[in-house]
Amino acid sequence: MRIMPDKNHLKHISLNLVGQEARLRESLYDALSRAVAECVDGEQDRRVLDVGVGRGELLQRLKAQGLDTYGVDLEAEC
Repeated sequence: MRIMPDKNHLKHISLNLVGQEARLRESLYDALSRAVAECVDGEQDRRVLDVGVGRGELLQRLKAQGLDTYGVDLEAEC
């Protein structure tokens, strides 16, 4: 006999996975933005180009760190 989880349980699991994915994405972008900022630290030219910018999460973090940011993407809405 197989027991199927109820809809509330499945919804809880789904929301939990979405939350974990969001936290992982935030952690990744934070680490990447720190690494890029360290690479240009002390440089006179602090311009950064993100090719395939997507939603621009990385560029937002880099801009907040005082970098001159530019991004391009093939998608019209980014």
